[in-house]
Amino acid sequence: MLGKLVRKVTTGESNYTTKRCANADKTLSIRDTYVAWGNLARLGRLRPWAFTLLINYVNPYSKSVHFRVTTLERGLCTAVMKEQTRTHNPFNSIHAGALFTFGETVSAMAVFSRLGTKSRAIPTGANIEYFKKARGLITATAEFSPGELAGRQEKTSELTIVDSYLDTVAKMSIQWVIDTK
Repeated sequence: MLGKLVRKVTTGESNYTTKRCANADKTLSIRDTYVAWGNLARLGRLRPWAFTLLINYVNPYSKSVHFRVTTLERGLCTAVMKEQTRTHNPFNSIHAGALFTFGETVSAMAVFSRLGTKSRAIPTGANIEYFKKARGLITATAEFSPGELAGRQEKTSELTIVDSYLDTVAKMSIQWVIDTK
């Protein structure tokens, strides 16, 4: 059922009647994040929730941090994550691993929103610098401005994670190998 929904949302098809392949649905949906976000606009306030369901279907590990995408534009993604006991460390703050997962997922959506359906991006490295304990509502904003994309290139996306007081909690940069076709 969700596979059909993913296919409809990512391609904009109104009637999907051909047999589907689960892996093809996943590949298509993650490469067309920007198209999927646009197609969900008619849901209004339910769009962030529905889009997060699709992302969690494609990337089940990201489901562990319970985030919501609030903005998705070409090369820009903003998402929020609420502090929960399941993401706590022993020091009563959000675990560094949860922040890393959250940051990498948001960065991937910013990168994939700039790529075509035939292009692919693979993260090859990530650097994260923590400035203070993460508590409360956390917001991550990823920017990806690659310039000209042609052939195989290495590019970097930048991400900032802030808390509800707008204090910087962490900064992250992810190196991507992008292969355009």
